Amino acid sequence: METALRTFKRKDGAVATVYQDTDCEGPRDWDNIGTLKTWHNRYNWSDKDAPNIDAEDFAAWAKENRVIVSLPVFLYDHSGLSMSCGSFGDPWDSGQLGFIFVTEERAQKELSKKRITSKDKERLAAMLKGEIEAMDQYVSGDVYYIRVTGPQETCAHCGHSKSEDQDSIGGVYGDDGVMEYIRQEFAEDAEEVTV
Repeated sequence: METALRTFKRKDGAVATVYQDTDCEGPRDWDNIGTLKTWHNRYNWSDKDAPNIDAEDFAAWAKENRVIVSLPVFLYDHSGLSMSCGSFGDPWDSGQLGFIFVTEERAQKELSKKRITSKDKERLAAMLKGEIEAMDQYVSGDVYYIRVTGPQETCAHCGHSKSEDQDSIGGVYGDDGVMEYIRQEFAEDAEEVTV
């Protein structure tokens, strides 16, 4: 049985229990603007449409294929994983994993414009960083499953208590996502209880 990480109780007795979601869809399966290309001997997080090239060929490939925004992607691998567009500053347990990038053609299609400005490129870079932040949550286990059960009901005949499942949702990214769900489902009527 999974271990509950957090529990919220509503005044009517309904309970929302938060678990780590180890079986959720990864963020690279979403509709992303960027393409992730990684080179690692143990992990392959490259997108299906990423070019089949070696790391040393990336710069030439990017120029030839009109990549207009490209950010380095770093991996920290020590007692867990973390991913970032900025260096972790640890030469032993981290290093550059690859790149996340967007081509001019993809940017034009996504932004519905022919001419991509420097402001557009800044916006695209922020979007790419957001995609890597989602990957960081995914690889570090910061994704949750929430199960909501109704109030405990006791059988008048046998005295057995039980509660019925009311709702469940998986693939909730980060604590902000958990709290947004709790606010929506429990409004202000939720109190966190000790697990």
